[in-house]
Amino acid sequence: MKYITLIFAILLIARSPAISQTQIVRSVYFSNNSFSIPEKYKPMLKQLALQCASDSCTRIKIYGYADTTGSEEYDDYLSKKREEAVYDFMLSSGKFDTALVYRDVLGKGGDLYDLHFPQAHLYHRCVDIKVEFYKVKHKLE
Repeated sequence: MKYITLIFAILLIARSPAISQTQIVRSVYFSNNSFSIPEKYKPMLKQLALQCASDSCTRIKIYGYADTTGSEEYDDYLSKKREEAVYDFMLSSGKFDTALVYRDVLGKGGDLYDLHFPQAHLYHRCVDIKVEFYKVKHKLE
């Protein structure tokens, strides 16, 4: 029985239109001790939210981070507030399906960058957004 199911699944996939997956990855960087979205990122977030409202959007992942200068509790709070600010702004800009959204707060976020140079802390103070889309390619017959 399981072989019949497998053969049916293969035939179904072979006869269906080809589906490709694309993704957009964007970051929003924040000032020290801030969770206010800088104005320069708002147009990009609005555009991304409108794209997320399309039928082809399959998944939205939003990750909040903080740098390593504060206590762990404060950095967790700050990264959560940053993630919430981006999510709320995007949701107010484009009415996408919230069931597609995965949100996480990663706080200090590990050693993503060499912290021996001053600009490295800026790269930790961010929210990363990853949006996945599918596109159906129809076969010509």
